[in-house]
Amino acid sequence: MIRIVVEPSQIQGHECMLTPPQQHYLFRVMRVRPGQLVEALVSGARLYECKVEPDSQTLTIQNVDEVHVPIAITLAQALIKRDLFAQIVEKGTEAGISRFIPVVSERSIVRDVSPAKQQRWQIIAQEATEQSRQTRVPQIEPVTSFKALPTMPGHVKCVLHPEGPNILEWLLEERPHGSEWMLVAGPEGGLSDSEVAMLQEAQYVAVSLGPFIYRAENAGVIAAGILTAWASSRLSSVGDLF
Repeated sequence: MIRIVVEPSQIQGHECMLTPPQQHYLFRVMRVRPGQLVEALVSGARLYECKVEPDSQTLTIQNVDEVHVPIAITLAQALIKRDLFAQIVEKGTEAGISRFIPVVSERSIVRDVSPAKQQRWQIIAQEATEQSRQTRVPQIEPVTSFKALPTMPGHVKCVLHPEGPNILEWLLEERPHGSEWMLVAGPEGGLSDSEVAMLQEAQYVAVSLGPFIYRAENAGVIAAGILTAWASSRLSSVGDLF
């Protein structure tokens, strides 16, 4: 079923009001027809099953469900070259990341991002949410200094480092509890030893993806996918992550 993301203000009584871009997407791009069912998602809150109306401006709500996200994963990703951050946003959203923090680290080649590019990343996040049927549109935060990471909140904090234990083995052994996760991934060339030490002093756990070396644009996404799958499995088996 086709899914679109809507604002809470678009839900009016038993109807969902469509914006012009949403009308274009549904009727011109996806070729929906009157009477067809589509889903309208209010990010992180509710999922509405709706029927397409002939006027092409409204959807009639048929059913509503509360949405639940097992964990909220923040990826603090060091900026990398060739605008590969857009790929990280797209694939990371599909993997279940709920917030992205672009970070300037010691080895970052790119050290600034234009407002237009950041706005484009936010659009990519919304489109990836709709395509992958995730239930929350990730927030793209402003570019942040690496030195701000130690004080950022989170129940469980991890930094990707090749000398750390395998992340899956660590999850199965330690069974960490908490709904707010912080994951830090480095740029091309990785994080410096001093950066990793700074995070470890702030209670970050160094974890790895095993014996393999992944490109900077892939490592954080792979780790987030493992965390999402683990959290979903644990929630279904024990009913509680906290």
